[in-house]
Amino acid sequence: MTAVFVGTMALDGAIPGAGVAAEAGIDGINAAIPDLSARMASLAAAIQDLTLAPPPNFADMLSRAVQLQTQIALAIATPGLIPPPDFGPALIALQALLGSLQVTLGDLDAKVNLIAGFQDLLAAAGVHVVAFTGPIGSFGSEVSAALGGPIPSGNAYAVVLATTSGATWAAMSQVLRVTP
Repeated sequence: MTAVFVGTMALDGAIPGAGVAAEAGIDGINAAIPDLSARMASLAAAIQDLTLAPPPNFADMLSRAVQLQTQIALAIATPGLIPPPDFGPALIALQALLGSLQVTLGDLDAKVNLIAGFQDLLAAAGVHVVAFTGPIGSFGSEVSAALGGPIPSGNAYAVVLATTSGATWAAMSQVLRVTP
């Protein structure tokens, strides 16, 4: 068989399965959003737990100072009094949660950028598609003849995906456009 000119089209026409793959990527990102939202709610709750009340007025501050003085005097006079709460473990857990969220957001950002770039690429027009089946020795001349009409002169840029397996060709034919 010879090389067959399939057509000149946008890349999404040459690779019909690519749009489906991009949509699957978007679906995967959308599926991650509920988990991300739950983790952010958990972060907000943890921050709220550690947040102090708004600053009191002067009378409240004076009253609190008197209470602290009384508590300090009691603590000195009473050995073994319960120590104040330690926020260290809560802060460590909060830092771990925040770090995990930053990694997840970075991963999602990279995936969104990749998918957006890929979708832009799919819309690119002017892709000339040639399908070839035959002896490798005639590949160059056959492809050159098939492209001679659509690309009569100038530079061309190409990617060649070749296989010697009929099963692989059948699989590629499910994703790549190989017939006019």
